[in-house]
Amino acid sequence: MTDVNVGGTKNVVAACAAAGIKTLVFTSSASVVFDGRDLDGVDERAPYATRPMDYYTATKIEAEKIALAAHAPPSLSTIALRPSGIFGEHDALLVPTVVAKARQGKMKYTIGGGQNLMDWTYAGNVAAAHLAAARALADPEKAPLVGGRPFFVTNDDPRPFWTFMGDLLEPLGYGRPHVNLPYWPLYIIACIYAAVIALLRPLVAIPASDFTPMRITISAATRRLNCGAAIRELGYRPTVSIEDGVARTVASFAALAAPGAPILQRGRGARSRSRSRARA
Repeated sequence: MTDVNVGGTKNVVAACAAAGIKTLVFTSSASVVFDGRDLDGVDERAPYATRPMDYYTATKIEAEKIALAAHAPPSLSTIALRPSGIFGEHDALLVPTVVAKARQGKMKYTIGGGQNLMDWTYAGNVAAAHLAAARALADPEKAPLVGGRPFFVTNDDPRPFWTFMGDLLEPLGYGRPHVNLPYWPLYIIACIYAAVIALLRPLVAIPASDFTPMRITISAATRRLNCGAAIRELGYRPTVSIEDGVARTVASFAALAAPGAPILQRGRGARSRSRSRARA
């Protein structure tokens, strides 16, 4: 992670200087301001997390600082975009992971009140934000106002974390999370479990587990971010809605569907209608 996020960012900045590239849009992460506490409508004035939730986030913080520190017009103008909860077609992480957990019977639970809001962002909207940022940096009037700054990027439509998980799972034939588990007892048990694992790991081989304090905190916290600056100043527009983005995402993962899943039933119905039209 250090090599890719930190070393890679340094290399890109150096390559821009060597090749005479004038603008750089850096892909950061909304997690750079998340330390486990609720984020309820925060904007870019929020400080970096002093205790990042994982090592990946720590490297993204350092990488974002490198990219923004490289802002030195007219030689190079930079912007950092902070997308939150990216999802979309052919995603290699989110949908395959939640489907695998659903098949193991682990996605029937919610943690905490189950209504914690999170900002999600369809991948196509993230791409559009990058194009908007590049255009802004190329605009002589906008560039001095937006250069050297970070911008949150979301669908501007926060949804409950566990409801969104269900929206991905249900069309694929898996049950929605519905059994609520209290946060604090679960968190304390996870901390004890993590401490025991840390003591035993030097002695015996122990497989990695998702039952960690970090995972529990992430799934129970509110992470609602204000992307108003990107909309006002970069001209960003989240043109693909959450509903359309989820439909596109689920359709691309039909191969992971359970037998009899709604997405498969819809597919058979569409094929039957096509055959009927062909016979007519």
